[in-house]
Amino acid sequence: MNWLRVLLLFLFSLGGVPGAWADDAPLPVEAFASLPQLQGVQLSPDGKKVAALMNVKGDTLLIVRVMGSSDLFPLAKTNNKLGAINWFHWANNERVVVSLRFPMSRNGTDTMENRLVSFRYDGSKSVDLLRRRPTDGWVPQIQDRVIDWLPEDPDHILVAADFERPLVQGIYNINVETGGRLSVRGRQEENVVRWVTDRQHRQRVGVKFKGTEYEVIVSDPDRNEWSTAWKYSSLSEQVISPIGFGADPNILYVAAYHKGHEAIFTVDLRDPQRKLALKYADPNNDVGDKLVYSEKAGDYIGIAAQDGGSYHFWHPEYQGLAGGIDKALPDTRNTIVGFSEDESRYLVFAFGNKRPGVYYFGDRTNKSLIPFGSTYPQLKPELLAGKQTVHYRSRDGKDIEGFLTVPRGRTPKALPLVVFPHGGPIAGDDTNFDYWTEFFASRGYVVLQMNFRGSAGSGYDFMAAGLKQWGLGMQDDISDGVQAMIDVGIADKNRVCIVGASFGGYAALMGAAKTPHLYKCAISFAGVSDLSEFVLSQRRYIIGKVAQLQIGSLDKDKEQLRNTSPRWLAEQIRIPILLVHGTKDRSVPFKQSQLMAEALDKAGKSYRFIEQEEGDHFLSNYENRLQLFQEMEKFLAQNL
Repeated sequence: MNWLRVLLLFLFSLGGVPGAWADDAPLPVEAFASLPQLQGVQLSPDGKKVAALMNVKGDTLLIVRVMGSSDLFPLAKTNNKLGAINWFHWANNERVVVSLRFPMSRNGTDTMENRLVSFRYDGSKSVDLLRRRPTDGWVPQIQDRVIDWLPEDPDHILVAADFERPLVQGIYNINVETGGRLSVRGRQEENVVRWVTDRQHRQRVGVKFKGTEYEVIVSDPDRNEWSTAWKYSSLSEQVISPIGFGADPNILYVAAYHKGHEAIFTVDLRDPQRKLALKYADPNNDVGDKLVYSEKAGDYIGIAAQDGGSYHFWHPEYQGLAGGIDKALPDTRNTIVGFSEDESRYLVFAFGNKRPGVYYFGDRTNKSLIPFGSTYPQLKPELLAGKQTVHYRSRDGKDIEGFLTVPRGRTPKALPLVVFPHGGPIAGDDTNFDYWTEFFASRGYVVLQMNFRGSAGSGYDFMAAGLKQWGLGMQDDISDGVQAMIDVGIADKNRVCIVGASFGGYAALMGAAKTPHLYKCAISFAGVSDLSEFVLSQRRYIIGKVAQLQIGSLDKDKEQLRNTSPRWLAEQIRIPILLVHGTKDRSVPFKQSQLMAEALDKAGKSYRFIEQEEGDHFLSNYENRLQLFQEMEKFLAQNL
């Protein structure tokens, strides 16, 4: 497909052209397996240009559109095989800074690398921002830690990187026009994984990490002194995570637990006791740490909801704006994803249950809100099934929240069931659009998701209840959900399959081994099969000891790890297995599925193993995603 055809296709799609399928015809696999047509839309500081990722079949394009004209500029293109666009951000009105990611190996250790490139908005000039110098000690793995966009100095950004020695991060002033790199600014500190500057662009907070322990150091800029503010252990309730500064250089916003749930606090760094003052909390849910900053207001004005919902604004002006948007778009969750510098223009992403997502361009001067583009224009709400929330009790009395997707037009009675536990496992599901569940429902399967113990969002105790519970309490929560659907008559007990990706893939394999009577088949995409081998592989990375806190100790929990590893339980499996894994997966090693396939083969079990060349953990490549969905469609049809 040539560039002109691609650009014309994009311009055509911006008009909101609906899908070409009739309402009563099943949507093709491609409608669900396609990458989102539009992603990550961002407004330039002057509000006159919009940058976005556009996916066309196998290619991802970074494009810029000049609003109010037909001008459209391609900046970069990738097929998401050897590398992908990680994120992008407007540095100024002329330049977009892009983070690129790609897999590599360093001294036998597989890595995911990041690099920074700057593009002029019309695609005429690109610059490698952190290219190596002869004096550099080595090449840092991570080069995209932009810690300050310097809005008062639009030609420069501050980037943290360990160019001189591994794990000793310095802060560099980078010219986005030329790639020129000035010498290290401020303090260098070993084991710092994150620096935070204040709004005066001074280095004020560092987060140090080693083993399983964190230390937060803060500075007094007047005295040029540093001190330790907090220390805490990974996965503990004492976590205090710095977010950033408001206009007052002494007031730091942090995320910490309040009555068992994550909340937002402020702390005055002049206070020697570092007392936390509660800013925002939800008594029933973790609120996350994604705060919204306004250059115009000079402070944080709200927070993005943890469940992917609308923003909560505590600033009255923005409460009014959000209320007006919700009134104009009453059927969706609406998130303001960006303002122009003067905040006269803005972008909204509207999404929700049965609604994949539409971007809107807002103008506060003429009070307009117009559609800009859709993520999945073929998937119209009236063709989708949507989710409903359900609850059931685990065998030890925990309330488990689940989400049920019932095929459109079908009565939820004695239907074939796909159980679809999420990855993470410290993550969670909700009622928002999910292309996996909608695909399964379009093929006639009722789908059950659940936030088993260990999931995020429901407080510290619920999350901590999943530590070292892989294959145990977490797996029981999944099994109890299946039995609950059978008991109420929604699922046909003879037609149940468990499907998952990442931790969900592990749960699918473990379900096949631990409770083979519940399932007729299992599908694992990028799943873990040998817990000891997986934990051992993490030792090469700085989070290695945290993996042992979460999954199990290689020394103290050796027997448990083996007893909860599907690889060593292959003899117990009595159902067909589909394994799919990308060879360049940097989250769960490809070896995990190789080991499972070998164990199934040795045990004489029925399985199919698909190796996706150059595939990653996130199905970034369209061909890999399409292949997986086509194989799942055939496998489920054969077995359910």
